[in-house]
Amino acid sequence: MNAQSVKVLLLQPRYKAGFVLIVEQQRRIRMLKERMLRSAGDFPNKTVVEYATVAAKLLHRDLPSNLQDKHCTDESMVSLSFSPTGRLTYKELFLDSIELANAFAEHLKTLVDKRSYNVEISVSVQTSTWTKRTTAKRKEHSEIVRRKL
Repeated sequence: MNAQSVKVLLLQPRYKAGFVLIVEQQRRIRMLKERMLRSAGDFPNKTVVEYATVAAKLLHRDLPSNLQDKHCTDESMVSLSFSPTGRLTYKELFLDSIELANAFAEHLKTLVDKRSYNVEISVSVQTSTWTKRTTAKRKEHSEIVRRKL
């Protein structure tokens, strides 16, 4: 099969495999545009790892009941993170590129708009000296988020 016949197959809507191929190619192109954050050994301190995270700020009264703390007032601001599947959590999200974090934040904004409370979503780049844990979580969370998007 030459390139021209592949192009024709991809343009015909009855070939579902062609559509999947187009989507997969777009996903690869998007992944190539991502600039990976620095890993262990890239800093003067060899144990520092850089990661991107998506944070959420909201009022305590707007928290889901499973995340509420009985010692906080309703008007206090709470900082949380999102899990790789899009749920609010106190655990931190580790992503390996700022572009992936921004795309995930846009996806989360559409999810949060459907909910009854206001959430302020922000993306930041942070560093950690927990090299093994951060590197493992960064790889794991990034793969889950890429599949989600």
